[in-house]
Amino acid sequence: MSLNIEDPERPRRAKGELAHAVVDGPDGTHAVELSPVRAEALRLKLLHEESFWCSRQAGGCGGALVLAAGPIRVPYFRHHSGADCALAGDSARAARSYEHLHYQRALLAWLEAQGLSATTEHHLGPDGRADLHVIVHSRRHTIEVQLSPLGINEWRRRDEGYHRQVDHVTWLHGAGAETAAAAEQADRDHALHIRAGAGAGTAIEIGVVTNLTEVWSPLGECELRAEQFWTPHLEQALADLAAAREESAARAAEEAADEARREASRQAAARRRAADAKRETAARGAVPLASSDENDRYGTLPWWGEIHPELASWAPEQGWAWTDGLTEQGRAAARVVSYIVSRLYTSGPISMLLLPDETVGAEVVAALERAGFLRLYERRGVERWERT
Repeated sequence: MSLNIEDPERPRRAKGELAHAVVDGPDGTHAVELSPVRAEALRLKLLHEESFWCSRQAGGCGGALVLAAGPIRVPYFRHHSGADCALAGDSARAARSYEHLHYQRALLAWLEAQGLSATTEHHLGPDGRADLHVIVHSRRHTIEVQLSPLGINEWRRRDEGYHRQVDHVTWLHGAGAETAAAAEQADRDHALHIRAGAGAGTAIEIGVVTNLTEVWSPLGECELRAEQFWTPHLEQALADLAAAREESAARAAEEAADEARREASRQAAARRRAADAKRETAARGAVPLASSDENDRYGTLPWWGEIHPELASWAPEQGWAWTDGLTEQGRAAARVVSYIVSRLYTSGPISMLLLPDETVGAEVVAALERAGFLRLYERRGVERWERT
């Protein structure tokens, strides 16, 4: 059975006219979906000898259904007169219920193929019931298939309740559960989705969705591991997301450093203008020429010491033995650069660490790498560093 309850091209049935039934009894799980084509519906009727039920496993009443396939109206299942069933008057709810049953049975078969035994509708105390409950290497898992709309607060309440009862909770969101999927993605960087595959038969696909990507895999290629519901694309999707965040943070750090340099440059220019004005005034004999040095000190070792006076007493966890092979100027630069790497920034271009000049700065960076402060790498032709 390949379910697609949202197909806009499908002929509409009247309210209460169902498209789904089971053929293996009132508590059956062998679901069939009725074709809107009369000839195919009649073949289904003959194949199963007019034996169709409203499955209790899908939330139905367990009563027998009649397959109506007349020459004018779209074929449909209907209850016998007087039937009291929650699905009888709501074909959309019935479609979701049978879709849920279809996914639940497919997941059971998938778990059994991995040598795992699961229970359905497992009671989790006041927090509800789990669609599937399974134990993997002593770790308790709950798999919850969410197809109907679920608000953010209700999703969080149920998720927290499930986590109080089991070790791992996996939500598989259908097309109607966008809000709950968005809430999980916001909390955990990704959400898993479920859908019927594009091919015929009972193919099921699992999708990994992040802010960067959406990638799907056949259910048969996925695994339930002790620590997670694994898909072939999960690890790469999360790694790509982490890399994008790291790059964004590095850009933000570089932009902050650039802005600090621009601000320092503006302040230095203002000081030079003030010094020029004093010289001009002194030349006219109004006041004596100031003797203070107004040169731009931004970025020098003394400048770093002035804006971070705690440098004078700070020491890294590694101590200072790693600076023994450096020159006096190199040791002075190492004190400042190790502070920058350990306390101020987590990554950036190597050029930001070359204090007080490239030769001495390169020796200091190499010493920092040997001492385990940072790791050097290259990205897009730019030599970079990151804190270790």
